[in-house]
Amino acid sequence: MDTLKVKIGNKLVIGEPGHIVVQTMCNTHTYDVDATVAQCKAMAAAGAELIRITVPGMKDVPCIREIKDKLRSEGVDTPLVQLDIPDDLTDPLGYLVTADLDVFGFFVL
Repeated sequence: MDTLKVKIGNKLVIGEPGHIVVQTMCNTHTYDVDATVAQCKAMAAAGAELIRITVPGMKDVPCIREIKDKLRSEGVDTPLVQLDIPDDLTDPLGYLVTADLDVFGFFVL
């Protein structure tokens, strides 16, 4: 079966003839930036190629940029993906600009 190749982040490609991607999801509260960064670092060190982060509310949106910036400054370049859209979303454009993720939709952060 032919599938569409999608590049996520700087190096990860999903789709044929790619390999099965090792992915995982944070179980921290996204607004707890330090805990989320620590968990992302541990997952990347364990071999995760894609890390999913939930963004259940608008209070979590600014944290995404901070999480991503901290990870990148520490050399962790594993793509971050967002799974959901905040329930209290009132400004979709502001949300997208603020989040600044690697992918959106199966939103990549």
